[in-house]
Amino acid sequence: MRTLFSVAVFVVVALAGVQSSFAEVASVFVKGDPQQCWLDVKQVVLRHSHVVLENERKKTIGTNSMTILGGDYIAMVQVSQDKVKDEIGCRISVSSRERKVYTVDDSSSTVTREPTDFQASLRVVNEIAAEVKKMKESRGRSR
Repeated sequence: MRTLFSVAVFVVVALAGVQSSFAEVASVFVKGDPQQCWLDVKQVVLRHSHVVLENERKKTIGTNSMTILGGDYIAMVQVSQDKVKDEIGCRISVSSRERKVYTVDDSSSTVTREPTDFQASLRVVNEIAAEVKKMKESRGRSR
C-alpha cells in the first residue's frame, strides 16, 4: 500500500510539472459522437501507455511513457466537443515531449533529454486520431 501511494504521488507530481512545461499543442477534429470519441481516445492511450492519469470531468489523460510510432513520449491529451462546418464531433488536443536517451562518453550511463517538440505532438495526435477513426469505421461495418 505504501509503495502504491508513493508511485501515485510521483505520477501526480511528475505530470503536474510536465503539464506546466508544455508550450505547443497540436489538435485534430474527428467527426462523430463526442462521448464515444472520448472513450476511444482513452482506449488508444491506455493501449500505448505505461502509466496513465486521467480526469474524466475535464476529459484529459496524462502519461509519462507513451510508445507510439516507434517513439516514446510524455503526453497530455484532451478531448473536447467541437463543431466544424455543421459537423459535430470532438477535438483531440495533444501536448507532448519526445523522450530521447543518449549515451555519454561511451560509458554505461545514459542521460534522458526531453525537448519540447511540436512535431512530436503532431505525430502523437495524428496517430491517436487515425486509430479512433479506424475504431469508428469498424463499429460502422459491424452494424
